[in-house]
Amino acid sequence: MMPATLPTALTVGPLSRDTDLFGENDPDGSARVTVQATVHLSFAEILSALMYTPGLHVSYEDMTDDEYLREALRYALVTSTHLDIERAADTAMSEYEGNTTMELCEYAVCLGAAVTRVFKVQA
Repeated sequence: MMPATLPTALTVGPLSRDTDLFGENDPDGSARVTVQATVHLSFAEILSALMYTPGLHVSYEDMTDDEYLREALRYALVTSTHLDIERAADTAMSEYEGNTTMELCEYAVCLGAAVTRVFKVQA
């Protein structure tokens, strides 16, 4: 088990550095800020996020556009839970390895090549 330090008190103040505020100041509402988070994903998790996120379809043409793939992954990460992505990773790898229909395997292999090219991870 890793040791941890738990603070006894936290000071909360206004966010003033490295933040982006959206919209007009609403005295009755809360401000929205940009939050950056680091997520560590495997090849299988990236593949599953791009294949199975509802509302996201990566076409063969989209696979040639690096920026589109980065944005698609960002979309997948904010609309899916990491648990959903992790659960679908085995299925995505099974399809990538050919344990499915030829059409789905071909799609998964093409998408996998794009994932390797853009995100520098391999199966």
